[in-house]
Amino acid sequence: MLGCHSRRHDEKPANGPRGISAGRYGVALALLSLLVAGCSRGMLVGGHPYPSADWQTELQYDAGDIKPLHMSLAGCPEVDVRLNGKPFRLLFDYGCSKGFQITTAVHERADYTVLEETNTYWADGTIRGKVKRIRVNSLEVFGDRYEDQEGTLADWRIFSSVPHEGLIGLEYFAGYRFTQDYRRGKLGLTHRPFPAALKGSSDYESIELLDPPEYHKYGVYVLGKVNGVECVIHIDTGSSKTMVDPTMLTGSEKPPAELAVSLGSFEFTIRRYCVAPIQHPSPCQVPVRMGIGSDLLRHFVITIDRTEKQNLLIVHK
Repeated sequence: MLGCHSRRHDEKPANGPRGISAGRYGVALALLSLLVAGCSRGMLVGGHPYPSADWQTELQYDAGDIKPLHMSLAGCPEVDVRLNGKPFRLLFDYGCSKGFQITTAVHERADYTVLEETNTYWADGTIRGKVKRIRVNSLEVFGDRYEDQEGTLADWRIFSSVPHEGLIGLEYFAGYRFTQDYRRGKLGLTHRPFPAALKGSSDYESIELLDPPEYHKYGVYVLGKVNGVECVIHIDTGSSKTMVDPTMLTGSEKPPAELAVSLGSFEFTIRRYCVAPIQHPSPCQVPVRMGIGSDLLRHFVITIDRTEKQNLLIVHK
């Protein structure tokens, strides 16, 4: 099964990872600048104004349901998590199947028990490196407390060009409906389903998500199209870049300046995307050919509804 350590991250926490020296962090900034120069962040092309701030009331979130959503310098969302009572800021990562991870950037201030050393894998199943399985006595996130939790400790260099504190997966948010608002730094979280009165509203686009595969059972997948060609699109908040597989561009001598993308019936156009082979196994017969990262997601307010056997992506218009 894919764990939190079995993927790549190219982002770092806002204001510098706590416990990392200023000198090392300066090097990290330089590396990030080179990284961004080599592969620009995705850009949304016109026609989609950022939604209003009224979603908290309209979607029936109580005041206590609204949590802070922090942004890393690379634009990926982070949330506050306590491990054995100590605070960490971990990436809120759709690409993490289960569990949590801390990295060597902050391991000296974390309390944990090492269980064993094990392998971490690339998406195609080949071995990528070594990580340590660890256990913490308690993990707290958004008021929920979990006892005796297993995760991983990894050298951040295995996955990233810059340090980050770690990440937490959607396993801890199963059964929730949650709304992400990147620009306002808010995350709504409730066990109540999407309001029935709003279904069919022109203000929201409701898209059925694919049932995730067992190895990535909390992943977010949608059947869509890229330039009219059907494919599976993986939604990944833990990635700072939107990726398109080169097989989607075989009719062009060079990557087109703009790509038309559809998620169900919701359509938009992007530019400044990265082209790279995607080896992510698909949850169905149609292959995964695009990964939408936080560089594009920051242009939208989205809701994921996984309450009462729901599996919906709702895009706010």
